[in-house]
Amino acid sequence: MRLEGVFINLDRSPERRAEMERQIADIELPYPLRRLAGVDGQGQPSGLPPLNGGQYGCWLSHLKALEQSIGQEHHIHIMEDDALISSALPILPDVVQSLDSGSAGEWDILYLDATVLEILDMCQIFGWSKTARDDSTVRVRALPQVFTIYGLHSYVINSARKAFVLDFLKRHMAQARPIDNVMAYGIQSGQLRAFMTTPFMTAGSDLGLSSTIGERRDDRFIAWQIYRQLCFYDLDGSRLADLAAKSARLMDTVTEHEKLLGELCAWRMARWPIERFLPRVKPAGEAESA
Repeated sequence: MRLEGVFINLDRSPERRAEMERQIADIELPYPLRRLAGVDGQGQPSGLPPLNGGQYGCWLSHLKALEQSIGQEHHIHIMEDDALISSALPILPDVVQSLDSGSAGEWDILYLDATVLEILDMCQIFGWSKTARDDSTVRVRALPQVFTIYGLHSYVINSARKAFVLDFLKRHMAQARPIDNVMAYGIQSGQLRAFMTTPFMTAGSDLGLSSTIGERRDDRFIAWQIYRQLCFYDLDGSRLADLAAKSARLMDTVTEHEKLLGELCAWRMARWPIERFLPRVKPAGEAESA
């Protein structure tokens, strides 16, 4: 099954388009990845109040990417235009083929990047990414339903399930929630089968810190971006130093005892598996094993 891709870009964001096209040219992908003109809702009344016009335009842009792919027998890779593309992205067709084979085609969405808010989810995905990076490989993990995954930064939709995913999104569009919230609900409710690459094959660039859909970007967005790049395939010493500098600025707003807790959590994650340690107690009356 072939793979084709698009990156969503607004006409008023030529600098983002130029950066995406530069990265695509440099990486020499083995599958086509073209620009898709996004639907610009900025400054326009939203068709889904209380969402703003930009959020509504985001909805329409992602639906447009899927709709244009319907009827074509290829998996579709959809990216937003603030993506940081890793050197691993050329192997994406092989990764998708492996997912197809390993799941017997039973998958809907493959996340190459995500915004993760829950501490337990963050720890687990970080652990997966570290393990795969230590082996210089990319692994595909099934996302547990309990995970809360936000952002449609970069993802692949199964060719055989494009019509289903499109219909699912449209059926929930009237609830006027951001489109990534609807996708997250689909995963948690068991209606969408989701997987994730670890490490992330794309991440967020600094361009993403300036919103094109009218959202106010504060320290939370910087923190989420740092996490995405911390789980990024191309995490070298230079990038790690830059992330450490950004994190240090965030720490100015954190109390000393909160910093200490963070350091202890980091020590725990580095020294022990990221799992629960259950008490080794046998039911009363059960004989001790030899």
